Parts: sequence; C-alpha cells; structure tokens
Amino acid sequence: MPEYIRQPTAEEAAAGITAETLGVSALPADAPPARRAHAEAMWAAAEAGEPCRCSGEGCKHSLACPECETGHLHHVDRYPGTMFDPTVWADEYECDGCYFSEQSGVIMPGLPWGESEGEGSSRRLRIYEGVRHPNFGNGGGTVG
Repeated sequence: MPEYIRQPTAEEAAAGITAETLGVSALPADAPPARRAHAEAMWAAAEAGEPCRCSGEGCKHSLACPECETGHLHHVDRYPGTMFDPTVWADEYECDGCYFSEQSGVIMPGLPWGESEGEGSSRRLRIYEGVRHPNFGNGGGTVG
C-alpha cells in the first residue's frame, strides 16, 4: 500500500504543506483506522474559500459567519471531542471577517480517534498514535 496517494502541489509545498498535512484525501482508500484518524487530526488549515483538508464530515468551512454575515468560517482544528466516545470529534472555527469563533461537535462513526480494548471493568479506550487529545496529549495512550 502506498504511503500517500496524493502529494502537495508546488504552491502547497511552498506554504509548508506536506503529504501528512493534506488530511485523509492523501491516504489510500484502504488505509487502516489509526492512520485515517491521525490524518484527520493533523491536516493543515486552509483559507476560507479554499477546500478544507478535513474529511468533510460535518464541516462548516467557508460558510457565512453567523455574527458579521460578511466573513466566512475558517476550519482551524479538529480533535477528539470527548473522553470516552471515539466517534465524537470537536471542530474549531474562526471568522475571517470579525472576532467570531465557535466550537462544535461532529459524530463520525466511520472515522474514530481510538478504539475500545477489553470488556467490563477492564475496558479501556486506546487513543491512536499521533491523535492530539486535549486531555491526554499526543495519542498512543489509554483511558479508563
């Protein structure tokens, strides 16, 4: 399996974008869940008006700002949105025309940021390597 199926354009490369920061669109369709989650957590933010580099699920990138109505939302980050449900991600947006920012959640059952291990009282949640969890750092850890 090739590591990446898409490389940055010359313009993207000049801006410091690497294949790793292109998001899930740079991965082969059969990339394993841990690799897809890492890509979803590592994409580089795009300017409003350009395609977002996230997976696109639940994305509000480039929508009109609800506060100033002249600016557009800029999707600046996506990371795990809960401690125990690996299908919930948190999104952060900033307006390119005013001070407005917001955080919202998105449920992505097809793109979890970790996986359950064990049963009953020994059940733990393993955060995939390289996924930045706001409570537990840079991934590879276990919760529970």
